[in-house]
Amino acid sequence: MDLIRNSIKNSRYMQYIAAIAATSTYISVGLSFTWPSPTLPKLQSENSPIGYPITDEEGSWLVSITLLSSIPGCILGGYTIDKLGRKPNILMTSTITSLHFFAISFGNSFWLLLLSRLIGGLSMSIAGLASTIYIGEIAENDIRGKLSTYLMLLKVSGSLMGLVIGPNVSYRFLGIFSGCIPMITVLMFCFIPETPFFLVKTHKVEEAKKCLKQLSGENVSCEDIEEKLCSIQEIVRKDMENKGSIKELIRNEKYRYPIFLMMGIKSLQQLSGSVALESYLQKIIDLSKSGIKSEIVSIIIGCIQLPTVFISSVLVDKLGRKPLLITSAFGCFFALFITASYFLHIDNINNIENSFFWVPTIGLSLFWVFYPIGILPLPYVLIGELFPVNIKEIAIAFLCTYGACIGFLTAKLFKPVSNLLGIHTVLYLFSGICFFGACFVYWFLPETKGKDFQEIQNNVCKRDLNWLRKK
Repeated sequence: MDLIRNSIKNSRYMQYIAAIAATSTYISVGLSFTWPSPTLPKLQSENSPIGYPITDEEGSWLVSITLLSSIPGCILGGYTIDKLGRKPNILMTSTITSLHFFAISFGNSFWLLLLSRLIGGLSMSIAGLASTIYIGEIAENDIRGKLSTYLMLLKVSGSLMGLVIGPNVSYRFLGIFSGCIPMITVLMFCFIPETPFFLVKTHKVEEAKKCLKQLSGENVSCEDIEEKLCSIQEIVRKDMENKGSIKELIRNEKYRYPIFLMMGIKSLQQLSGSVALESYLQKIIDLSKSGIKSEIVSIIIGCIQLPTVFISSVLVDKLGRKPLLITSAFGCFFALFITASYFLHIDNINNIENSFFWVPTIGLSLFWVFYPIGILPLPYVLIGELFPVNIKEIAIAFLCTYGACIGFLTAKLFKPVSNLLGIHTVLYLFSGICFFGACFVYWFLPETKGKDFQEIQNNVCKRDLNWLRKK
């Protein structure tokens, strides 16, 4: 027992605890995205919990409004995270997220639900920004990739809860249950320190030293702590010599290649169709005429996601970011292609219940096997690695705003475009984007595995757009 106790003390267990505490509010993000899947059929039924059935148009707004409100959330978050700190933002947004779920639970009109979803999207986008930066600044190089994937690991845990619990409980219970989750974040994070980078940045050097001791194993010497502190001070000093701004981000040539990379990867993440597929999962299964209950398929797909994100968290610091992203994108391409082909020929297939009922279930299941391996978590790893401290908050806010815009359009247009051109057309489009996304990653993304921030800035991101012209 003493050996085990000493092993724990000498490990960096506090970094793991801090990462889990910082990202636990992302369980609510997963619940928020899957909330429409079990609730839209109830809200559109004659026994609607708000007293009257909502339309397809109103349903599409409930699905997409959280992404629309993420746009101002990303902009506001970039400012508040820099001014108030990472920890206060996580505590504040977790509380607001909790309240928005309680409002949804007791809402009695479409407009109240819409307002609640809007406020929830605003708070959760700020929480995502703060958590991404927090983990990037407290994690050591060899486990930074693993800890960064916790954001999506807990998001997928929330999705699993929504898909498994949602169809089997009342509308009100799902809202109350979802509202209790963020309060766990508040209770946990009260005892977790601020990041040493932010403390050094705000001239709280002694607090930063205490923070480093708390986050390191007990076998780390005072000399090592001082060395880490000096390294952080030097990084912050160099980065803060040229204070970041949105103009600096756009005009400075050294940021153009990282922006190009991350815009491409965020486009892949959002245009793969994950938000739409997650939100309309039960309706898609019903349209497939597969004969399998949509509630059962929801549970299967929900259960698939969690182990695949866990696998990603294990492999990301062993295999690297690039191989996982390519594998993930090609896998999603294949899964969506066979699902789209099924829907294209659904009216021409005889005895579909006996012969091909498994195709949409297998196709969507494969998508949720491959998507969490790379496309889902790794943009959050890379976005925290590719930009220096002085510009990081602005870069993350800018790229998350960009991602939110694309995600909103994808979620909002999925239903009307599917009704107009057929669901197979939309799925073929998602499939093609995954294919070209894999090619993009292969050609342009450098590997960042095992490199510290200084190495990444000096070596990995030194390419400029002239390099693209040569390619």
